[in-house]
Amino acid sequence: MRILDRYIARRFLFTLGFSLFAFISIFLVVDLIENLDKFIDRGTGIDIIGIYYLNFIPFIVVLTLPVSMLLSTLFSLGLLARNFELTAMKANGISLYRIIAPVLIIGLFVSAGLFFIGDEIVSESNRRKSDIKAEYLDRRSLESKAITTNLFVEGTKGAIYYLSEYNPNERTGRNILIQRIEGDRVTESIEAEKMRYIESGWIAENGTRRVFMEDTASTPNTFDRFGKLVLTDFDEPPESFEKLKVSPSDMTFTELKKLIALKKRLGKDVARETVELHLKVSFPLINFIIVMLGAPLASSPRKSGAAVGFATAIAISFIYFTIIRACQSLGQNHHLPPELAAWLGNILFFTVAIVLMLRAHK
Repeated sequence: MRILDRYIARRFLFTLGFSLFAFISIFLVVDLIENLDKFIDRGTGIDIIGIYYLNFIPFIVVLTLPVSMLLSTLFSLGLLARNFELTAMKANGISLYRIIAPVLIIGLFVSAGLFFIGDEIVSESNRRKSDIKAEYLDRRSLESKAITTNLFVEGTKGAIYYLSEYNPNERTGRNILIQRIEGDRVTESIEAEKMRYIESGWIAENGTRRVFMEDTASTPNTFDRFGKLVLTDFDEPPESFEKLKVSPSDMTFTELKKLIALKKRLGKDVARETVELHLKVSFPLINFIIVMLGAPLASSPRKSGAAVGFATAIAISFIYFTIIRACQSLGQNHHLPPELAAWLGNILFFTVAIVLMLRAHK
């Protein structure tokens, strides 16, 4: 069986490598044709263009891997079916489940590797690509690129900051919410229209300050309005706020969990981030599910032609990505629970895969 496993695995991996190479080439060529005039107009060097597309490749791999996995399953197992090799294996008492075991194991390892390794690589490469795109394609200046909206920062001494906008050049923030948290309890909350930095520290303008005491019977809570308030207890340096805003989809799993925790503490909506967090687990797992779905489809000699296999892969992939995007939007807009929105596509496809596996000729 080891020889048979290697034989099937080689066929699958060869087709997978060829599919990924084809998709990467198509994506890169199309994007280069679209942006080549912009690169030339801005006098972008070949080294910068090379770095841009080098950082584009991890995203392409993650995006097209499910399609490539399905194509590889349909073509590699389909070829065995057309040559009646599957029939010969079954005639020797080898079940379909045992035949496709190497492909399923590869799918499982790909899914796990994509989550544990791809998370860090793709997030970092997307950030680098976005920086190059902003500077060399969109002509955004460093100053405008550095202006951040909806910024969440975890400070020292239990402080959490929310700024609807922060300008690092003027060292000013607008629509500020600052909370100090001790344990699971908010002890101080400051809301202000503006916050600016001077040599002595931060000054909040036109806002309110609340202090919540643990024992209100002996010491009551306080509520004060102010025109200006020196934030002596909130001494974060301006550099703590001078960070480019990163899209939740470009964050790592750990960074996204941290952001969700911060926003929850401040009472902000976390539907969008929660959907993205669960997608970071559910999307890699589709590479395993799609193999389960494709294996029984490819096992019939009458349904395993090259044209039929390619059309089937494109159709299934289109349906999956449509479901994912629709559910993502529904989850972010509170029409579906965020967890269900991220996992619904996988649940539907896994159910179909199980049904097809049970109905396939063993």
